[in-house]
Amino acid sequence: MFRLIFRQRRRLLFTSLTAALSLLLLVWTTHPLEMASFFTVPWIGIATFSIVFFVLVLSAMAIGVLVLLVLPTWRQLLEVLAIFLFVIAVTKSLIPQMYDIAYVGGVLPFFLYIGIFSLMYGTTLDRFPIWLDHHQRRHFVSPLWAQALWDRLVPLPETADRHWDPLLHEITPDPEARDTYDVRYAMGGSLYELQTITYLDLSAPHHARYHHVGEVDPKNRALVEGTYEVTITPARMGTAAMC
Repeated sequence: MFRLIFRQRRRLLFTSLTAALSLLLLVWTTHPLEMASFFTVPWIGIATFSIVFFVLVLSAMAIGVLVLLVLPTWRQLLEVLAIFLFVIAVTKSLIPQMYDIAYVGGVLPFFLYIGIFSLMYGTTLDRFPIWLDHHQRRHFVSPLWAQALWDRLVPLPETADRHWDPLLHEITPDPEARDTYDVRYAMGGSLYELQTITYLDLSAPHHARYHHVGEVDPKNRALVEGTYEVTITPARMGTAAMC
């Protein structure tokens, strides 16, 4: 359970903050005079809004955790609903008369929700060529010996229990491909995130380079594909590593 929540922390944080801001904006739009009255004494208004915002964030996060635990396969609805609330709050603030038009006020939210979901998880954006390219490098010095550091950083079947990521559940060799392994990350309960890694270079305990890709729909492959490289060298005060 805690592993699943930890893996989804960014989704929970985004959902709770966006939902809380949207609800505050909706209340301000529908009751502007009452809300402004809190700021006759500035510090009272700031303190009140801070407390209300904090309570809304915690409430939204609690609802998000409940959805993750009860309906984990529906977790995408969290950010969709949060963005939907934000769009409703902004449009109601900028064009409040739009929701008073006959039939529009009742139908528009439905089409907004469908449109947001289609853009985020449908095939609408697949027609546009989008490339993602991200490079990141980290360098640090560790008191561990090279072999111990190798066991922590390089995922292999014989070192899986010593890997730095506690969510790493299992690594099994692919019988049909050389230097290729199937990796499973525990997501909580019976849920697992699947990944395939293929080593391009493996020179223990000093250098490793492998290609990794998640098992997702091909249209989303660019989001979960890349190359990971580890270089371990002796240093004066320990062992230096660059990832």
